Formats: sequence, C-alpha cells, structure tokens
Amino acid sequence: MNESHTALIELIDKIEQLGQFQDKVEFPASIQRIWKAFLEDVRNLIAVNGCALFMVEETTQEFVLTHVSPKDFTAAFQKEIDAQIEFGIFPVILKRRQPSITPPLGFGNNQTMVMLPLTTVKRTLGMSWCSPRCRKAR
Repeated sequence: MNESHTALIELIDKIEQLGQFQDKVEFPASIQRIWKAFLEDVRNLIAVNGCALFMVEETTQEFVLTHVSPKDFTAAFQKEIDAQIEFGIFPVILKRRQPSITPPLGFGNNQTMVMLPLTTVKRTLGMSWCSPRCRKAR
C-alpha cells in the first residue's frame, strides 16, 4: 500500500472518530460550548489549517458563520459555504447526517474540506468544517 493511500485511510478513521464529538455535547448547548468541543476534538485528532462553525439561524433557517479559527479564514469559509450550497453538495451532506470529505469549491487549491453535520433526532443545528493539513504517512 502506498503512502498516500495509507494516509487517506488514517484520515478517514480520524474523521469517523471526529464525527462522534457531538455525542459529548448535551443539547441544547451554547454555541460556544459546541465550538469548544469541536475544536478540542479536531486538534486532538488531526492537524488543521482552519476550522469553522455554521449554525442554523432559527428565524430564517439559513446557515450563519458563527466561529472561525484562525480569524483570517473567515472570508475563505464564507466563500466555501456559498459555493457548496450553490453546487448542491451541502444539502446532500446534511441529508446523510454523516461526516464527509469533500473537495473545496471556493477555499483554495490542494485543500480538503471535512464537514460534520450537527444534528439531533428532530433537526439540524449546524455544520462544523475543517481544512486538514496534509501530511505524509510515516
């Protein structure tokens, strides 16, 4: 098995683990608590270039960018969500309700986007995203 194949399998395993982070947050929880739990799990599992949290605004039912790390990625994540919605990828991920790895549409070259829907039994609360830093397998 080549190095890139091994690295991809390891990333997928870590993303599956990351998908369980919402089990650590009791809903309803504050957005700040969700963000803190997400960042903690992400940083423990994978190296990232940036992370974002989009929450569903209750009155409009639209996704609103609420948190970004680092802050200078704000415009890039907003551009990415706009592109993902426009091309129909975002709704598919929400419907599946599972972590997904997608190519970027607006974020930049040589990136990968990991999207993790935040859901309860009854509704979608938001979507957390991260852009993993690519590393070669050891």
